[in-house]
Amino acid sequence: MQSDARNSSGPQYSLGRILAVWAAAALPMAILGWVIAPALTSGSATSRQAFTTRVIALTVGLIWQFVLAMIIVQREEGDLKWTTIRRRLWLNPPQDPGTGRARRRLWLWVIRW
Repeated sequence: MQSDARNSSGPQYSLGRILAVWAAAALPMAILGWVIAPALTSGSATSRQAFTTRVIALTVGLIWQFVLAMIIVQREEGDLKWTTIRRRLWLNPPQDPGTGRARRRLWLWVIRW
């Protein structure tokens, strides 16, 4: 059943499309982290201010990556329902290795570590 869901998502991306998605995710992060953040930090800024500026810039980049992921899911699936997002991003609950059933109590073990 799992392989049927994967095969129904459409054809494999071409190399050009893979590189375009990679560039759309990676290049903004590089520009934000190595160009925009230093430009926003003046020469007299403390290291703490520079760090804060870089963290904020990279957070903006991570928000862009989330938006990009949602755009890709929307284009491939046609909707942004929670069930679709959960299936496509592999947001599955932990499973008991003995029974194979999903057990919510196992989240406590994940959180603990």
